[in-house]
Amino acid sequence: TLTDAPLVSPFKLDYQSNNHISTIIKNYATQADLEHPCKNYDLNYGIKLSHTNTYNKTLYNNSQISSDSTINNEFAFTENTQAIYGSASKNLSTKWSIKAGLRIEHTNTLGNSVSLNQVNKNDYLRFFPTLFINYRRSKNHGFSLAYNHRIRRPGFYELNPFRWYTSQYFYTEGNPLLKPFVTKNLILNYDYKSSLFFSLTLSNTINASSQVPYVNDKDYSTSVLRLNYYDYNTCNFNISYIFQKWNWFESQNELNTYYIKSHSHIAPVTPEISEGYGASINSSNSFVLNKAGTMFSGLNLRYNFKGRTANFQTNYPTNSIDIFFKSSFLSGKLQVTIAIENLLRSNDFNNENTSNAILANYTSYSDSRYIGAAIVYKIGKANLSFVKRKYSNQDEKDRTN
Repeated sequence: TLTDAPLVSPFKLDYQSNNHISTIIKNYATQADLEHPCKNYDLNYGIKLSHTNTYNKTLYNNSQISSDSTINNEFAFTENTQAIYGSASKNLSTKWSIKAGLRIEHTNTLGNSVSLNQVNKNDYLRFFPTLFINYRRSKNHGFSLAYNHRIRRPGFYELNPFRWYTSQYFYTEGNPLLKPFVTKNLILNYDYKSSLFFSLTLSNTINASSQVPYVNDKDYSTSVLRLNYYDYNTCNFNISYIFQKWNWFESQNELNTYYIKSHSHIAPVTPEISEGYGASINSSNSFVLNKAGTMFSGLNLRYNFKGRTANFQTNYPTNSIDIFFKSSFLSGKLQVTIAIENLLRSNDFNNENTSNAILANYTSYSDSRYIGAAIVYKIGKANLSFVKRKYSNQDEKDRTN
């Protein structure tokens, strides 16, 4: 709930904290897939069941905190998801192929904030159709058209309704009523000689969720809430090129540009309409330093131009330079790697947004510059192969970050 009351913090003005945070996440998932080749087409279908329990407890342990017992946090959350899915694919000719599928998901959730004496429930059913059409005109020219629905579920920490104070005048809080949102994508791809790629993506997202910085116009305090509060459309154009004509050098380069337009359901807390552009450039390069091919180096460059985001923010430009050196010895059994990330410490987070007609600027640095070294020695046969598996609960694991 958004109000215009001044922010009242349980902390004294000289607030410093030494907190004890405990988070336990238990997930049980199982998945069964079946491939069913037929005479003129192929069928694939399966089911997935997932059950998740999370428990969060935070104790603020500092004598400078005022005697308000409600600042301690205890929150339990349960989520159950059942999904069935299937697809059919067919080669129409030597040049044309098609694949269509459907996924149906049912989810129910229960959130219990013991600290706030608040219980919230959600129950919803979602459908996710997919369609892929491929056309290979020749060896050098390939086209594809895809349509799909993609779901984005909130992270488990985003569902916790408790307030997290970081200063006398700033706190964030989650929302147990957050719902996942679906993005509909239409994607057209073209590749030339499997080295030059073009991609055009049109996307539509309804009832997306994000953080809303609410700036109080009385004391300029800020509360950051998580809400499903906006819709947006994007047009994204991507060009990538892989250069690998020389034995000693390989380079992968990418230019990504987009136009975005958003519509807010909570104006005037945020502007009602927001639109703008953005772009980024990435270049990954690797070099072979000796004739034996046992010494390598790499240079990775990233630059993000100033751009508008879907959630009504403007991001300032950022860039990053990463380098690495790698060498192998003893017929490849011993490998030594040295890597330097964010060499110039230029990958800062800087943005601005407007809340209640007040322009706010935010800057943070996550200390991502570091030097790392790794030594790997292989024991046994060098030609052993390993299969990297995606576990049934990989999606749930991603939501814990």
